[in-house]
Amino acid sequence: MSIYRVGGAALLSALLILALLMGHASTQESRVLVVVTAGPLASVVKEVGGEYVNVKEILPPGADPHSYEPSTQELLSLIGGASLIVMTGPHHLPVEERIGELVKEGLIRARVVDYRDYQKEGLRLLEIDGSLN
Repeated sequence: MSIYRVGGAALLSALLILALLMGHASTQESRVLVVVTAGPLASVVKEVGGEYVNVKEILPPGADPHSYEPSTQELLSLIGGASLIVMTGPHHLPVEERIGELVKEGLIRARVVDYRDYQKEGLRLLEIDGSLN
């Protein structure tokens, strides 16, 4: 994942998290649960959200993000209670593909953001070797 994609995630995450946090106290019970699909996104969201967020990574330690495919029940359990899901892209990782399907099926109601949202906010992704980074 390029630094530009992470930077875009940071900016968009900051905007969305701030919107979600308006009026929330900083107690453990009232923190906003944000689920991320990639480790680098977790550190960005933690930095931006600070004491107002609980960040949960979908990938277990040591898992290959390009081959990790939890069952539907596992995925729903991991995402349950999330207000926001931050992804690298809608088609970058298999788990992100599945999240998109579950959103369409109405099984996930959390707000989902990915690189398309970063672009809507005015961030320009660089094309390197024919793909956006």
